[in-house]
Amino acid sequence: MSVNPDVVRPDNEIREEVEDALQWDARVDDGLIEVSVNDGIVTLGGSVGSLYEKSLATADAYVTGVSSVVNDPLTVEWWARDQMIRKQMYADVTDAEIEDAVKDALLYDPRVASFNVNVAVDNGEVMLTGNVDNLKAKKAAAQDASNTVGVWNVENQINVQPVDEVSQSELTTNVKNALERDPYVEASEVDVAVSDSMVTLTGVVDSYFEKWQAGDAAIRARGALAVDNNLTVDYEQLAYEVYFYDWDPTVYDYDYAIASKTDAEIAEDIGDELYWSAFVDREEVTVAVDNGVATLTGNVDTWNERNQATEEAYEGGAMSVINQLDVDYDIQS
Repeated sequence: MSVNPDVVRPDNEIREEVEDALQWDARVDDGLIEVSVNDGIVTLGGSVGSLYEKSLATADAYVTGVSSVVNDPLTVEWWARDQMIRKQMYADVTDAEIEDAVKDALLYDPRVASFNVNVAVDNGEVMLTGNVDNLKAKKAAAQDASNTVGVWNVENQINVQPVDEVSQSELTTNVKNALERDPYVEASEVDVAVSDSMVTLTGVVDSYFEKWQAGDAAIRARGALAVDNNLTVDYEQLAYEVYFYDWDPTVYDYDYAIASKTDAEIAEDIGDELYWSAFVDREEVTVAVDNGVATLTGNVDTWNERNQATEEAYEGGAMSVINQLDVDYDIQS
């Protein structure tokens, strides 16, 4: 599939916009990435600390006017995890700069771009309002805002208003059909209940990835205003589990966690995930693992940081996470 941009832009203008996109993505260490542009073709060089970060940088580079992105010179070097140039989790940026960056992220996201979403920023906290016609767009907008440098909290007050009124029985059918069409979900394992446009999923699935995928299918179903994913995971079904919490599996790679890892190995891997996270201060979190269950203690700065620590623990291989982190609001005042 080729890309034919509608707009022809100067190479230097494209390069500046790509560099801005990398800078504003809190998940990417832009200090180790080099950008060059020739006739609308972007070349990324330098080093990143993971294949996931490389995929994020590549996606960021597809700004308006870019026909293709060459990322072969951008190598994955594990030492880059220990030599990050972006030293601070929260950059010293103004609310106006954050607002512009969030608006740009929403504009470039095809899941959100067709809707009118309003953005307001107060002391690093983002308020999203407006109307969208599906729950997926609402959640994608919040994710885009959360991934922006300088944002410590997102209040998502976007309303979901389907174009056509959908009955409860029709919504049930829509969700079941979405589950049937999804190649990653065993639809027979998932029970669907609908009440007041809220979808509740119950049953037992084989992996965390399948649980997430089932929830994502329900979110995309026409007429769904909320999804309560109560699926449980049967660890005995597979030799390993797929842990997926951060990125779209149709675009990016997955992380695989071996269920047979020892508690010490899980604790070490969680520590690595926390150290590399752009959202979590590793020094604020203490990790203990007992029989695959990770307990997180300490004090963090924001609720977003607290929630992200849980996701990083799962990425590190925890079978379950007990998050006892306290949020210290005084740090933000």
